[in-house]
Amino acid sequence: MEALTTSRIEKLQLSYDHLTDSSCPLLESLIRNTQTLRRLNLSKNNLEGPHFSDLINALTTSRIEELQ
Repeated sequence: MEALTTSRIEKLQLSYDHLTDSSCPLLESLIRNTQTLRRLNLSKNNLEGPHFSDLINALTTSRIEELQ
């Protein structure tokens, strides 16, 4: 995760990765700390639970232009 926050990645494909609510804090941190990420695919994961709202808040204030 640290490598992603210091890289200049613009597109991140995380679909079908079996991500769950426990992944949300790490994803939130990634989104808040990455300046270049513009496209993010989180489809086909199980992202729901108590940490999901924090992830949504991070997404609404991010620079991401395309979210799946």
